[in-house]
Amino acid sequence: MVNETDKKMWKKRGKLTFYAIIAAGVGLLVGLYIIAPMQAKSEGYVPQPVKNMPKSMVRFSNPDGGEVLLPLNIADEHEEREQGLNGVGKMALENTFLLYDQNDPTSWSEDYPVDKIKSSISFAILNGEGKVIKLKEASTGDDYLTVEKDHRWVLAMKKGLMDEFGVQEGTNLAKETLPQTD
Repeated sequence: MVNETDKKMWKKRGKLTFYAIIAAGVGLLVGLYIIAPMQAKSEGYVPQPVKNMPKSMVRFSNPDGGEVLLPLNIADEHEEREQGLNGVGKMALENTFLLYDQNDPTSWSEDYPVDKIKSSISFAILNGEGKVIKLKEASTGDDYLTVEKDHRWVLAMKKGLMDEFGVQEGTNLAKETLPQTD
């Protein structure tokens, strides 16, 4: 038969166990909250600001008659241009392409931040008519890619993909395929 002293002892032990489980759960949640941001992003990671950029299927035609239709994120606001492809995982760069839009041809050189890129990036610099006038590259470890004045757009994608798509000097952007044209 169970006496009153045993009941009280088991009740006390039950309460202590319950409180210990609650404290362990809270400790686990706090630990995850602190440690999770320190974990490395996956190779397929795309930062939320890139996901939120306007998107459009944009056509390019090269001098030898070839055409390509590319799904582009459009960076036409200052914050979007500052974000660029920084932080996009290596695997995600296989199909995350960006078109920086200055909204008008520049009369100044522009520095595009590349300090957090996860792989080498190719850049096609386009003039106000939408023609590729120069190709450049940025590597991991670079802080900025400087583009001289008199450009309006800059197409950015993982190194090697421009060759695959046929984007080269002389390639033309079909401005009518952009979401907002002048």
